[in-house]
Amino acid sequence: MSSNNSKIALAMIIKGTGDEPAQLSRLLATIASHVDSIYITLTGNKIDLKEAEKVCAEYKVNVSYIQPTITVTKETVNWIKNNLGHTPHIKIGDKIFVFDEARNYNFSQVPKEYKWILWLDCDDIFRKGENLRQIIQNTEQQNATAIYMEYYYQVQVDAKGEMAEVIVHHLRERMVLNDGSYKWKGIIHEVLTEEKSTYKVFTPDCDVVHLPVAEALVASTERNIKNLEVAIYKAGGKDNRYIYYLAKAFSDIRKSEYNVLSRNLMFKYLLGENKTDWEEERAQTWKYVAELYRRDGEYGSAINALMNGLVDNPTAPTLFIELAVTYALKEEWERALFWLNIGQTIPQKPSILANAPMDTTIKILEVKYNCYRNLHHMQELQEVTEQIRQLLPGHPLFNMIGNNDSPLLAVSRS
Repeated sequence: MSSNNSKIALAMIIKGTGDEPAQLSRLLATIASHVDSIYITLTGNKIDLKEAEKVCAEYKVNVSYIQPTITVTKETVNWIKNNLGHTPHIKIGDKIFVFDEARNYNFSQVPKEYKWILWLDCDDIFRKGENLRQIIQNTEQQNATAIYMEYYYQVQVDAKGEMAEVIVHHLRERMVLNDGSYKWKGIIHEVLTEEKSTYKVFTPDCDVVHLPVAEALVASTERNIKNLEVAIYKAGGKDNRYIYYLAKAFSDIRKSEYNVLSRNLMFKYLLGENKTDWEEERAQTWKYVAELYRRDGEYGSAINALMNGLVDNPTAPTLFIELAVTYALKEEWERALFWLNIGQTIPQKPSILANAPMDTTIKILEVKYNCYRNLHHMQELQEVTEQIRQLLPGHPLFNMIGNNDSPLLAVSRS
């Protein structure tokens, strides 16, 4: 497919059990013809890998095997309890999978004759692969060492199984030079880290769509919490990234007792001994703190959190929209529209942090509908009602439109 000096290898780790063989087949159908070779490391028990191995054989994959784990000890459990202040999800004897070790081993399987490594997960699909060769050519002309692509992490699909609506997306490094410039780091939520200074570029000409099964999303929450607890212990509580992810995982459980745990961890991330100085992520974390306060009806505290977020990142449109939501929940309609109008004038910048455009759209429509209805702005109310009908067909909002006893803002409280 390619010249000798620009060969591309696809590198992946997969457990290889359950739905993964079918997912792997779906993925490879979208990318196999656009790369020069495929290197997959299977991490499940060998006796359960026959179906995955069949898919690998069909696509002439170079297969390797590894199962890197850490065994949870009493010391680990006690450290989490004493330093994080909650009953750990991990139990003594649990085997915790080490993602960065598996991915680094996988990368090490790729021979140096392949100049570029592309990495994916089996529940992804790769789009516009026909552009990959031109992207490589353009990248090499710029002497870049890594390529970022859009990652559509959570989407709605239509009847044909194609992406219809983006729920969550962000940029992710997808291709790197196979020269040791990058290594994976992290027991969980592993990231490619620079071993030396590199030059990175972004391409809009290829992207990746994540299409997990719903059951996998639920199961991954408990797994992630355990992995994060171990990761925090291994780092001695000094790697704020794991604190942040554990706080978010607790938030996603959406139970009141976990709201408090999540908020405490977010404050540790923002204000603790090893507090982060990444302003963009600090602002996003303040937004999550505000959401947690709103769940408990503490709107004044939510507003204070969002104002702190604006100190860190005054050009983040979502912070203004979250202020609008909070003031609408306080039934201060004019103030809600004031903040909403500001937020809608600020463009959303591309970022490696997660962006949820559908969630933002719904919140904007909710605020407008409630404000216009309560301020008796009938023409604007009619216009936003029609917007809701056009943009969100079949959405639960419809059940509330026109019902004065059922305000739409119930969705935005969470």
